[in-house]
Amino acid sequence: MTHPKILLRQASATIFAALLPCLGGHAQDRCQAFNLETLPKREVRAVWLTTLSNLDWPKGYATTQEGIERQKRQLTEILDRYAEANINTVLFQARVRATTTYPSALEPWDRCLTGQEGRAPGYDPLRFAIEECHKRGMEIHAWLATIPCGPWTSLGCRRLRAKGLRLRKLDGAGYLDPSDERVAPYLASVCAELTEKYDIDGIHLDYIRYPDGWPRATRRNGDTPDNRRANINRIVRAIHEAVETRKPWVKVSASPLGKYSDLTRYSSHGYNARDKVYQDAQLWLKQGWTEQLYPMQYYRGNLSLRARLGGQQSWSHAGERTGHVVSRSERGTLDPRRYLAADGGEPMGGHGPRPLSVEVSDRKPQGHLRLRAALQPLSGPRPGHEGEARRPPCPTDGPPSGQWPHQLAGRRSLL
Repeated sequence: MTHPKILLRQASATIFAALLPCLGGHAQDRCQAFNLETLPKREVRAVWLTTLSNLDWPKGYATTQEGIERQKRQLTEILDRYAEANINTVLFQARVRATTTYPSALEPWDRCLTGQEGRAPGYDPLRFAIEECHKRGMEIHAWLATIPCGPWTSLGCRRLRAKGLRLRKLDGAGYLDPSDERVAPYLASVCAELTEKYDIDGIHLDYIRYPDGWPRATRRNGDTPDNRRANINRIVRAIHEAVETRKPWVKVSASPLGKYSDLTRYSSHGYNARDKVYQDAQLWLKQGWTEQLYPMQYYRGNLSLRARLGGQQSWSHAGERTGHVVSRSERGTLDPRRYLAADGGEPMGGHGPRPLSVEVSDRKPQGHLRLRAALQPLSGPRPGHEGEARRPPCPTDGPPSGQWPHQLAGRRSLL
């Protein structure tokens, strides 16, 4: 039986637009090869707006009224650039490292706003961002880093330990222990607070996994790979239920590793979602716990994701439940047909790919996801205008003109 939330998405026609080589001369001839009735009508054109370490915003502290106005002005300028680049979805980093960019009853303010942990900036940045995004006809999703808690001595990390949550220290930083049964309801309460207080369009779960440096499963006292996946599943399900019961139209998305597991002919070289960091994101889609996936492509080479191989082991197969499967590639522009036929690449050392986005499902590109605020325009008409409905994402009057997005400036060094 199809999950009710999936039916809701289908009924609201939230589908991504496909690229059509049907523009320019002889368009009619070139369109004859396509079954137009099966092509998606809409697409997501998204970008992460990073507040961690002031990477994208803000570029100055709000310790005075002048500082507050400067932060607001900087944010509106960024959103104006997004609108010019035809972006219609903003993933705004609301939970940074057990700290927030909004007034929370559960966690302290992040230092990115004032330079000091726990200090209020004198306004509500998330509410302001929501208002400004909606003015421009853009969706805004609250982006949460779920498991990382920042430096071991940071205020957010200390507060979590004081609440009795179990954390593990890795390389001087704290991480929530997914096996602690208190973690799922706690993170769900954070998402519930966001959903209740704010007119957000989605909740985006980043780093919803075991950290890379976590010791391997001991297979003693219940510490098995299956149980570790069950621990992560428990968190995702709890968050889904917290959001669903409050505002069922709010989308829940996640960013798993870009390789689900090893395929018969293509190895992940020991770095994949299911077996390395214990993410069973296919299950999240099938159960309706998430509506969108943004796979993280931390692998060498342009053509690192085998998007449609091995049946049950492909992201595209899982995406058939919703049609929302988003992939990030390391660099360069991609021909979707070559991308879909690509070999798996080797893992990158450490963090920091130079991602460009491609969304792949059922051999059709689904949209674009950009990583940083330095954007070149996506081709095609502007996706939204003031006063337009935001649910579903703003339609395009036609397909993009056949160009994949260009290389972005900068990189995402931390997740």
